[in-house]
Amino acid sequence: MRIPQETILAIEEAIQVEEVLGDFHSLQKKGKKYLCPFHQDKHPSFSITSDGKFYKCFSCQAKGSAVSYLMEQQGMRYPQAMQYLAEKYRIPWQVDEESEEKIAHEKEKESLYILLAKVKAYYVGNLHKGVLQPAYDYLQKRDLADPDLLSKFGIGYSFPEWRALYDFATAQGYDDELLKQAGLILKKEGEERAYDRFRGRLIFPIYNVIGKVIGFGGRDLAGAAKHTPKYINSPETPVYQKSLILYGLYQAKQAIKAKDNCYLVEGYTDVLALHQAGIEHVVASGGTALTQEQVALLTRFTRHITLLFDGDAAGQEAALRGIDLLLAQGCDVKIVCLPPKEDPDSLRRSQGNEALHAYLQEHIQDFIVFKANILFEAAGDDPAKRAEAMTQLLATIAAIPDTLKRTFYIQSCSQSLGLHEAILQEKLTELLQKKKREQRPRLVQKKQRPKAVTDLSPTSHAERTVLYMLLHYADYTIESDIRLADYLFKELGHIVFSTLTYQAIWDQFKAQWYTSGPISGEVFLASQGRELEESARKLMQKKKKLSDKWETTYHIIIPREEDGLATHAVKNVQRLKVAHLTEAIKKNMAQLQQATTQEEEEKYLLEFLNLKKDQEKLAKDLSTVVLHH
Repeated sequence: MRIPQETILAIEEAIQVEEVLGDFHSLQKKGKKYLCPFHQDKHPSFSITSDGKFYKCFSCQAKGSAVSYLMEQQGMRYPQAMQYLAEKYRIPWQVDEESEEKIAHEKEKESLYILLAKVKAYYVGNLHKGVLQPAYDYLQKRDLADPDLLSKFGIGYSFPEWRALYDFATAQGYDDELLKQAGLILKKEGEERAYDRFRGRLIFPIYNVIGKVIGFGGRDLAGAAKHTPKYINSPETPVYQKSLILYGLYQAKQAIKAKDNCYLVEGYTDVLALHQAGIEHVVASGGTALTQEQVALLTRFTRHITLLFDGDAAGQEAALRGIDLLLAQGCDVKIVCLPPKEDPDSLRRSQGNEALHAYLQEHIQDFIVFKANILFEAAGDDPAKRAEAMTQLLATIAAIPDTLKRTFYIQSCSQSLGLHEAILQEKLTELLQKKKREQRPRLVQKKQRPKAVTDLSPTSHAERTVLYMLLHYADYTIESDIRLADYLFKELGHIVFSTLTYQAIWDQFKAQWYTSGPISGEVFLASQGRELEESARKLMQKKKKLSDKWETTYHIIIPREEDGLATHAVKNVQRLKVAHLTEAIKKNMAQLQQATTQEEEEKYLLEFLNLKKDQEKLAKDLSTVVLHH
């Protein structure tokens, strides 16, 4: 996604930090300052700059801009943050160089967001049409009917009739195709009429990280036949991919950041029950196996994860599956296993909120203890099985990317299991080497050799122009006693050319220039191998010269390349710098969008801001318009 420069500037001009933070916090102003929304602030310590663009708390040291706030505190990627701000300030949102197919896809997604928001409101309205509804009965029995809780999660109800939602949506003007794309209706083979996917179910809207409804989960309440599943979810759609979503993250992200910890549970009602008990830093995997994408999403808010699972075999297996995945992405993992036949909801209702809090504190254990107990209990006294259990335990430790952490866990295993640390370390090293071999690419690329270049990208074109000037006019004096080559080498000393060929010509000419004295392009060519000489000679090819008749017959003076060489040199150096900065910004934006941690996002955002300043200064000097890439 490429955001036009004019769109970025319009957004930056419109932003007021107070207004953006006000979307998520109740800012209380006391005199010229505010009570800080990020900590328990009794004395106003939160300040906003006079231009309204930046904030800082002089107590907890929180600081930033509206964009950094949305990225750090609300978990948005840079493009998401900019789009959010564009929508807020009614700035037309467009992206550069998007294909018609891409534009159509984005419009389709926006249509789905609008539809799903209306459907959520419809389901919520159903829940409030009467306390005798089976949904309310279910919620009251579980002590989950608190109005604030229901509002926070948008809990609703789908009527048991076959086409209740379908009739509502079509009356609103939505066609079957969009309803099907949203995963709301189904059609049996050979039948023309569609029917609702969710019927007679308690509805759990599923939100993305910025609070848009993207799908639904539904629990059966209609007492249907045994073959009807208790829970069903929306299918995969253009806006809902199960592997990328954690249920409850939108509602929990502020608490997760504040606690720097997150409970990871299995189901929807587990999340609601913990919120009802005052434990808000909790998300659910949605009943499916944890994925790398879900872990990457969660680590944008914390790397301290506590797995909270049922105490039965299925719960233990689910916890075991998630441990290695979390460790591989640098998470610190703890485990809490609930008593047999208990889940967070049942334990809260049977023991009370205080007892649930106490249980979570008293029964937390390190992942290594948890896994060792399960593995060695299953192995019993069988030496072979115990050795295999130890290998599995070491394989989990091998998933930890931090060497120091691995060392401490090896020491812990040695002490608790009575095994020599050196033996465990030797086996761990063996597993790490095996892992490294498996990850190594099978085919080793051959060493690249410089070859002729045909790339005509803006960067390549700018590089060709500079090399052309170097090869033809290196010894020309452009100002006072400064030769062109000396000027180019000084101004572009930090440049890394985009191809091996260009870099080789630049480096070798520079080496000869400073060791043998001033040289011409022809002298340089005579000292090169055939391949490099061929490429350099192509760079030296001049444009076709106009006939001399223009001067001799028509007395029209044709400007020569040598005329104004100093001006051309300065302009071409600036163009090359701009081209390289543009490429660097493009790379930086890709890194920013793929960043998986807050630290990475801060690093790349700072790099982006510095690169943009340099690019805009050069563009101004060059008197050109620089488009955002």
